[in-house]
Amino acid sequence: MIRFSKNKLYTSLVIFISILILSFAIPTFRPAAFFILKIPLKLGTLIEQEINAFVFYHRNYVENRRIRKDNDNLRSQLNMLNELYLENNRLRDILGFKQSSSFKLLAARVIGRDPGNWSSVVVIDKGKNSQVKENQLVITSLGVAGKITEVDFNTSKVMLINDVHINIPVIAQRSRYDGLVTGTLQKNLVMKFLSYDADLSIGDAIMTSGLDDFYPKGILIGKIISFTRDSTGLSRYAVIEPTVNVYRIEEVLVVLK
Repeated sequence: MIRFSKNKLYTSLVIFISILILSFAIPTFRPAAFFILKIPLKLGTLIEQEINAFVFYHRNYVENRRIRKDNDNLRSQLNMLNELYLENNRLRDILGFKQSSSFKLLAARVIGRDPGNWSSVVVIDKGKNSQVKENQLVITSLGVAGKITEVDFNTSKVMLINDVHINIPVIAQRSRYDGLVTGTLQKNLVMKFLSYDADLSIGDAIMTSGLDDFYPKGILIGKIISFTRDSTGLSRYAVIEPTVNVYRIEEVLVVLK
């Protein structure tokens, strides 16, 4: 192994510096001196860049991880705030409707759906301990949602308005023509067994008629959007778009009478 003593190192350094000074002093040797200096300077710059790249890469990596974590936390908080905002709006509508209604109403929250029939039955968080009974009407601030079919102490099942077993006596708000509305297990409802001269038109509002003890008069159900003949061709039925979207209800009101 080659070893250099301190004296030899100092001597070499002095000679190198002297040569550089002499080179700068003599114009002929200046290009060579610049060339000699350029190599270590470029090498030093390259080493500095690599060191900075490594240091800044690690720092930026740590900083990016922190920023991503902060963004995830902020996004989660924003989603929670949006949910609270939407829920507060729904509850405010329900409270306002409850205060202005002539019915005795009980607010309830949807806590589940019947796995045997996802679209037509929901479970609410009110039961016998809150005076809920079978066949009571269930509504929202928009209109009829369904009726109570089963009651436990703390919960109840609600058959939604789109169930085929629902039959609601109704009346057209404009013409006062009455009929019967039933569900289809789809989004829309039908008003069956209409004569061809029935005074009904597309856009007519359909409401509960009060001809049934279970359904108080004057609660909105929906509006007529089309007419179709039945299979016999002897009568027709009206297709009704309900005002309550049964696929999206989260809070309801039980009519306690």
